[in-house]
Order: sequence, then C-alpha cells, then structure tokens
Amino acid sequence: MEILNWAESLPTPWKNGGGSVRPVATHPPGGGVGSFDWRISVAEIEADGPFSAFPGVDRCFVLLRGSGVRLTPDAGLAMVLTEPSQIVHFSGESSVEATLVAGPVQNLSILVARSCYQSMVLSINGVGEQHFEAGQGALVLCLEGDVALTPLGSDGVTIQAGQALLWRTHSPSWTLFAATAATRLVVVRLNRVGQ
Repeated sequence: MEILNWAESLPTPWKNGGGSVRPVATHPPGGGVGSFDWRISVAEIEADGPFSAFPGVDRCFVLLRGSGVRLTPDAGLAMVLTEPSQIVHFSGESSVEATLVAGPVQNLSILVARSCYQSMVLSINGVGEQHFEAGQGALVLCLEGDVALTPLGSDGVTIQAGQALLWRTHSPSWTLFAATAATRLVVVRLNRVGQ
C-alpha cells in the first residue's frame, strides 16, 4: 500500500504545447511511453488539438475541472463532457481531437495495455460509505476533501486532496468512507487479463 502525493509532482509540458501532464502512478514503476502495463496521470488541456495515439492501449478520460471538452474520434460520435466526474472510454488507436468548451480543463487519464490489464473506473462525490472486494491493483485518487480507507486486517488511513492510495497488486477487501459533502474521489480497479 503506497500513499502518493500526486499534486506535488512536477507537470511536464506536452510536445505540441497544448497542455501538460502530472504523473500519478505507472506500472511497472519507471515504465515510460510504450513500456507500461498501465499509466495514470492528471493532465491539463490548455488548447484545442489531437490526442497522441497509443496502439494496443485502452483509454479512460475523467473530467476533473473546467467548463468542458468535446472529444471527437475519427470514427463515431463526438463525446461532450461538461460536468466534473464524467467518464468516457475509447481506444488508444483512435484519432481523437479535443476541443475546449470554454477555457482549460483538467482530466484524469488512465492508459491500460489491453493485453495485460482491464480497468474499472468509478467517480464518487459527497458523503458515503462503500465496500470493495479484494482484487488486484487499485488506486483511490482524492480531488477534494478527504477520505478514510480501511483495508481488511490493517489500520485505516486517511488521504486528503492531492493524495492517492495505491495497491499495485493484491488489493485486500477495503471500505471507503467520505464524511463531507465536498469530497470528490476517483477509484480505479486494475485487473490483470486472464486472472
């Protein structure tokens, strides 16, 4: 179990100048572009433009902040996200054009090599308690407020905005409790293909 201070990591500008990316976690650790099983990051989109292609990768995009963005793939209907916590999935092979609705947006980007892993992504807002069964990898990313997490057989831990809790493998059964209406989180479950 790792606690990550993702908000303190330094953003890296995109090559096309349209935004920047702040890494949260990569598996295996240190894996670069083209050499990861999964990669999770927080991105700032500051200008209209295309997404990079990631062949063999399934992508998930979660809008975190901003007025919204339109994602237009080369095949299929445009996906318009205007509410924080909206989630869309698409293939890394797709040529996707991002068009800002009204100013920059922040998003969570989840890239999963489909031959290795599958992801399930859930946005949680406000007060509540939720139980999660044991699994493989899991990440809880706190955006606002704080959240108490109690793994089975372990002491509980509380993470705050700008932090994340990560199990790279063998996540136990655990309970999540958010005590305030302002709490906003994203939970990512990462299951290895064929297991």
